[in-house]
Amino acid sequence: MQVCKAVHYSHSKGIVHRDLKPDNIMIGEFGEIYVLDWGLAVSLDADNPLGLPSVGSLRALAGTPGFMPPEMVRIDNDATGVRSDVYLLGGILHSIVTGGKARHAGESVLDTLSSALTSAPYIYDESVPAELAAICNRATAHEPEERFASADAFRRA
Repeated sequence: MQVCKAVHYSHSKGIVHRDLKPDNIMIGEFGEIYVLDWGLAVSLDADNPLGLPSVGSLRALAGTPGFMPPEMVRIDNDATGVRSDVYLLGGILHSIVTGGKARHAGESVLDTLSSALTSAPYIYDESVPAELAAICNRATAHEPEERFASADAFRRA
């Protein structure tokens, strides 16, 4: 919930993280949440005051293959945005409910990227409640418009 709030805040400022994954989330000594590694972050605004690269300037593959949404594998600047981070948040939830498994896997990086590009719905074990499985699959839907519209909408679900 707190990670979703932090990501939603960054989105309200026009910033997309692009590399959300369990390794980039830390819990502090007093339960505070830290979202780390903003090195791949981009701005949705070409004229952003922070000097971040704009999403439209992306030319190379970047991210963690096991968690990447299809549009980031394709380097589709028009589709990369808030819903890409929603996908990544869904990948974190997937990892939690599956005991640490990444959303995509393969024998090689190419196999993992191929899985990310396809992004087929995941068939969860019967121990995962159907409603939770549906939330994970909606968040990691192949098409961005089929995902939750925001990190906050994902949090509320």
